[in-house]
Amino acid sequence: MNKMVFRKIFFIWLAWALIVIGFQSLATARFQPVFPDMAQEWTATYTVPATYQVGRPLPWWNPS
Repeated sequence: MNKMVFRKIFFIWLAWALIVIGFQSLATARFQPVFPDMAQEWTATYTVPATYQVGRPLPWWNPS
């Protein structure tokens, strides 16, 4: 493989990586979750602040 082909591939990859990382940074910086989540009928129960897991053991945790 000659140097020009390698450079093209490298710069295409670099541009792709910068676009992906930039989009992730922009998307997470602009997204502010609002509680409770009303997207589905069951999500409001599970997205209330801090107290929604009180009294509900984790499904994979069995202390006995």
